[in-house]
Amino acid sequence: ALAKQYLSNLEKSGKYNSLNADRSRIKHFEEFLKGEDLPMKEITVQLLENFKAYLVKTRSIGERTIMNHLIVIRTLYGMAMAEDQELIKCYPFGQGKVRIKFPDSVKIGLTTSEVQLMENAELISFSRMDHARNIWLMAFYFAGMRVSDVLRLKWSDFQDERLHYKMGKNEKAGSLKIP
Repeated sequence: ALAKQYLSNLEKSGKYNSLNADRSRIKHFEEFLKGEDLPMKEITVQLLENFKAYLVKTRSIGERTIMNHLIVIRTLYGMAMAEDQELIKCYPFGQGKVRIKFPDSVKIGLTTSEVQLMENAELISFSRMDHARNIWLMAFYFAGMRVSDVLRLKWSDFQDERLHYKMGKNEKAGSLKIP
């Protein structure tokens, strides 16, 4: 019931990307539990460790994705604790318990010549490939901004040789000098 409420709240607030991702994560937990309802106090460190092993074995997913699954469970547990303070005693996350720590990701940047190849690629004007390339370059030159943010840009966001925009993911506002 708590998971359904959580997903409903995501939908009502228009957070559709989170809704789709978290719906899938909750479904994986439900499959692990074989469809049984589980009282929050029965979500233990051992159960969560077993869930992590289950995800690796059945889904062949990596550590980062496992952490995303645990974040959803932690969020639901937090919602439950707001309603029942007794659950704080059973909280399975934190120091000496299940820790949510994302592994470092390896990022390999493009060389200057690779970026120039993208810039200079001869594409049919206004074709999908041309648009895709331009969107990618826009994201690249503006500090790796998310494609979803690039797609929401308006001409009015460009003022005084700067791009002013608010990130869609976290609503954080900022500005970048136009390169």
